[in-house]
Amino acid sequence: MSGAPHSAQTVVLTGGPHSGKTSLVERLRVAGHAVVPEAAFALIEQLNAELGLEDQQRWRQANLLEFQERVVALQDELERGLAPPESGVVFLDRGRLDGLAYCEIRGVAPTARLLELAYARRYDHVVLLDLVLPFNPRPESGRYGDQRVAEHSSNVLERIYTDDGYDVRRLPQWTLEERADALISWFASAR
Repeated sequence: MSGAPHSAQTVVLTGGPHSGKTSLVERLRVAGHAVVPEAAFALIEQLNAELGLEDQQRWRQANLLEFQERVVALQDELERGLAPPESGVVFLDRGRLDGLAYCEIRGVAPTARLLELAYARRYDHVVLLDLVLPFNPRPESGRYGDQRVAEHSSNVLERIYTDDGYDVRRLPQWTLEERADALISWFASAR
């Protein structure tokens, strides 16, 4: 099955930390486009509220597979809960295969459930966003990593999607408006 429910054209926006995905998805949402927010960030916020920042980070380090499985399950739930968009296009802040990339980055093998969720449905398009520089690790958000980690993450994400047969399109480090305009030109105006 290709795409999300309701025959919407799905466009995954992926990339390493600090590539501007969340800002871009928010810009698209404000402009009236259907979007799915980043499941990992929503889960991190939930864990921060439950455990506090430091305990959340410790829990994630000790439970990498459970965290990724919960992220991909939430991503799947968010994608399945989509209402039919008027434009016929939905922009996703990450896709289910991102969880597989993060398992590889962390050196753990994905569970059978994680693989099942990751490969449940195909997306229509995948766009890899280049990092936004200069790099700011934003430790207050509960994320961790530096520019080297972010670049490595981007490379692994691109390979994971490419290996699964996706034609990954790159989006350069343009301004937020230029990036949004490019995506709308490439996908939303095609319908």
